[in-house]
Amino acid sequence: MDYRADRLEAARASFAEGQRLCPGHLGARVALANVDLRSGRNAEARSAFDAILATDSTVIDALVGRGIVAWREGDLEEVHRRFSFAQRLEPG
Repeated sequence: MDYRADRLEAARASFAEGQRLCPGHLGARVALANVDLRSGRNAEARSAFDAILATDSTVIDALVGRGIVAWREGDLEEVHRRFSFAQRLEPG
């Protein structure tokens, strides 16, 4: 609810608590990375998405998030690589 309402610090706290309670929960990790992305914390988002993708390279939300970070950083090769892979995984 907080995330959708753009209350990002409250969302961060909720997702961090979820991750604390269940450290391996992929959804909480992706959600925290997306909070960083929406907050403009590109370095933190990149690091979080990279860690998720190192564990499972097929997480679409992490691929898209990492592609957005690359776009913000002007790395168009990385943008192409991430979005092309995501599109191969989920053509629709």
